[in-house]
This record gives sequence, C-alpha cells and structure tokens, in this order.
Amino acid sequence: MGSEMTYIPTVGDEDGVCRPWRDTLLGIASTISPDNEAKWRMNLATICNLVVEEGTTGLQHTLDSKFSEHGQSWSEWMKDNVVLLWSERIVVARAVLQSLEDGVEF
Repeated sequence: MGSEMTYIPTVGDEDGVCRPWRDTLLGIASTISPDNEAKWRMNLATICNLVVEEGTTGLQHTLDSKFSEHGQSWSEWMKDNVVLLWSERIVVARAVLQSLEDGVEF
C-alpha cells in the first residue's frame, strides 16, 4: 500500500508547513489548499455515509423491538423518542451529504 505523504517535515520546516493552516485559522486564507479541501470533504462524506448506515440499522432495530412487552406505561413513548433520534441522525447526515454534492462551502 503506497503512502500519499512523500515528504516528512522536520522541526525547521514547521513554519512553512503550518503557515497555511494558521492562515486559515486566523482568517487570512479561506482554505489551506484545494487538495486539502477535497480530502476533508471526502472524509466528511465518509463519516456521513457511516452515520446514515448506523442510523438506519439502529432505527430498524428500534422499530423491531417490542418495548410495550415490558409492561411499562412509558415504553411506547420511549420507543417513539428513540425512533425520532435515529431519524434525525439520518436526516442530518443526508442533508450534509447533499450539501457536499451541491458544493456548498462550509
């Protein structure tokens, strides 16, 4: 497996390597680099896809659960709340994915 990093900075190179990052934090630059921007957007998409996948599994498990069999009067209310939380998680992750696909700047 090849490594994408071909250059390992030394302590003496720290300022040159870290300057784009610092400039972004200080508002001097809007991005570190186009390559960095593309990579973090890919990472965010990966995270969102995992959140959708986990949320879908969690939602299905919750819907398949029989909370009311436990004899607690609040169990269906609790199940509805858990279903809502899983659903919101999925909706937010999908909205972020759509924003990435639409090229929205963050």
